[in-house]
Amino acid sequence: MTTYARWPGDTGYRPLVSLGDVQIDGVTHHRHPNGGGLVAETATAESTAFVGVDARVYGAARVYGDAWVYGDAWVYGDAQIETGWIGRVPIDSAEALARYLAVLAEADKTKERP
Repeated sequence: MTTYARWPGDTGYRPLVSLGDVQIDGVTHHRHPNGGGLVAETATAESTAFVGVDARVYGAARVYGDAWVYGDAWVYGDAQIETGWIGRVPIDSAEALARYLAVLAEADKTKERP
């Protein structure tokens, strides 16, 4: 059974309509069991990861481990997310991910999230 959530631990979200498989640009996307976000049949999102109901994983992207993808974030291209969180920012390549993680590392020094 799919648990729909906007972020890990969210228990108040109830979809107004049935959220099932959808076709986007000719590619079938299914709902991730941990969060209910969209995962393309061409991408991988392990059940240990969290993909929030408004997030999307597609292309050849891979989300695994204890990674969180939430908000309206998109993970796509050849991006691979193993740990940490990605929210509200598109990650389309390993280089984009490296830049984003550098921003997060700097933010951790000040304890402020971008």
